[in-house]
Amino acid sequence: MTDSVLPPRLPARVRLGQYPTPLQHLARLSKQLQGPQIYVKRDDQTGLASGGNKTRKLEFILAEALAQGCDHLVTLGGPQSNHCRQTAAAAAALGLGCSVVLRGDPPRQRLGNLLLDELLGAQVHWAGSRTRDAVAEEVVELLRASGRRPYFVPLGGSTGLGALGYVVAMREALAQLVEWRLDIDVMVVGSSSAGTQAGLVLGAALTAYPGKILGISIDAPAPELANTVTRIALEAARLLGPEAAAALLRVQVNADYLGGGYAVVGALHTVVAAAVETLDEAQDNAHDRLSEIVPPEFELPQPEITADAPKPLFDSNENWPPATQKLIEHRHGDSVPTKPSRPLIRRPRR
Repeated sequence: MTDSVLPPRLPARVRLGQYPTPLQHLARLSKQLQGPQIYVKRDDQTGLASGGNKTRKLEFILAEALAQGCDHLVTLGGPQSNHCRQTAAAAAALGLGCSVVLRGDPPRQRLGNLLLDELLGAQVHWAGSRTRDAVAEEVVELLRASGRRPYFVPLGGSTGLGALGYVVAMREALAQLVEWRLDIDVMVVGSSSAGTQAGLVLGAALTAYPGKILGISIDAPAPELANTVTRIALEAARLLGPEAAAALLRVQVNADYLGGGYAVVGALHTVVAAAVETLDEAQDNAHDRLSEIVPPEFELPQPEITADAPKPLFDSNENWPPATQKLIEHRHGDSVPTKPSRPLIRRPRR
């Protein structure tokens, strides 16, 4: 690996997170798998409103918003969007207004990230039966009509500019691997809006990282996700100049673990939601099963999303030979539980 071929000056960036995020060896999980040695890059500890991967993307995106003189952020996501929570937190930290457009209708209770969105001062708009994009466009126009200067942050912050956060993160991770004397041959990341994987792929190309960056699809077929990753990585490369734009990108995705899709507990969480009476029961069963297969050294705060990246690790050792070493990119931070009446992961009493 070369030190770096990143240009001496990246686009403007506003610091929102706490870096470097730590590496952690999952010794007990590695022993349980009797195969690869597993490490995790704890980007759930970036620090902004309990952390998560969107913080790195927002540092570049919001620097552009500030440079344009914008005073209000508008973004969109699901009802429990980590991206919306971190965008609301970033807006509060920078003294900006914030509006989030969420899919569907308001729930009976405001819990989890939805509660945090409101506590952080975000104005919440529900799309109902309409598309979030259409509602977001209306919100932007209404803000402009009222004299505000809104800035639209795309879904997940997954643009070429946002992906630069993970070009930088790749360089950070490689420096840690050198310090730890690790030879990681596969980095695994859950991939949905694709910006995180795109940044890692470009960062790998620019640093001559010889291993794989494997994206585990959350909600899209493999060809669709691969195209999105490639498009965003190329956008990011163009921002870095001709040398970066000429970098050879290696995009690898796996869509064999989709289950029910984004934020849906699927069969690969060992639960078929149709077999139980309510989604709550399905989530309960998924949490219980995760507590059996994931050692206490590594808690997964959002089994419906973050747990997708480690799923392939529980396949046969034919896929993961004992000599290999894997690094999981842990994307999502903790938030207020969506079911406060019981813990997400139950531990046996001692």
